[in-house]
Amino acid sequence: MRSFRDKYLVSALPSHMQDSDLGSLVEAYDNTADRSYGCMVVWWIAMVVGVAVWVTYLGKEQSSIVKLTVPFALVVVGIIVHFVLLSRFNSCQRIFVCQRGVQWEQFNLRSGRIVQSRTVYWEQVGSVVSRKSRRYTTKSNDDSSEEHYRRTVRTLEMNAPHGATLLKISGKYANEYDQEELFTWIWFAVKAVELQWSCVQLPQLISTVHEQGQVAMPVKGDHVLLLTPEAISYKDKTISANHLVVSWRAKDETLAIRDSSEKRNMVQKFFNLKELTIPVSTMPNGCLVLPLLLQLYGVKPTAAV
Repeated sequence: MRSFRDKYLVSALPSHMQDSDLGSLVEAYDNTADRSYGCMVVWWIAMVVGVAVWVTYLGKEQSSIVKLTVPFALVVVGIIVHFVLLSRFNSCQRIFVCQRGVQWEQFNLRSGRIVQSRTVYWEQVGSVVSRKSRRYTTKSNDDSSEEHYRRTVRTLEMNAPHGATLLKISGKYANEYDQEELFTWIWFAVKAVELQWSCVQLPQLISTVHEQGQVAMPVKGDHVLLLTPEAISYKDKTISANHLVVSWRAKDETLAIRDSSEKRNMVQKFFNLKELTIPVSTMPNGCLVLPLLLQLYGVKPTAAV
């Protein structure tokens, strides 16, 4: 599948990152490729049309002062809004994912000035949450209503062990079927953070399972996912590692788990009965669940259901 990952890659490290104490760079992305002059073009077209309508029709019966004042005021407003839109156009984000932590920056593309920055070291992090929210609009017909996909909002949170937010960034993309070429920079940035966090945290979690006999991972809704060397427990159900079947549902980024020793008829298979869903996109360290299952039990997810 074609990917536009390269257009978001930071091609050259800025000078202040070359001697960073964050260690070697793993991946770096920015959102400069997603900028668009569209808002400014639409705004000026609207302003030109507005002035033309005033001069041609609406201002004919007005006094000469009003005739001149209104177009002048429109032009002034147009210039002010233009510079506001230009400032937003030049406001960009970038993220550096390194061996020892993450550096996020908001910067002005034209001047290169860093407006805001945040440095987070992996040793400060207790959990990473990467939420995926799909937005829809509802259109009502005479007999029914239909939902139409609009966009997906991706939010990355890096939190301290006591719950304080260390870094939170978000972005959006119009990509209903998760095609690689339709992702924007935020998707690549989030996946880079998830991957490096997995490299940092997985050895510790696996060691905890073998040394202490279990590891507990909180899930949304006050539930707990409990992993032991022999089994997985969730919502009062325990599944042996030998009978664990995992399915990945990319649409909502959830894991469906079930016990293969429990036979299902065609109706139960069709409606995904006798299985539990784990909403990894909303749980702390949800990005660690699937690689942890793979390393602990050798379980690979089946096709989405």
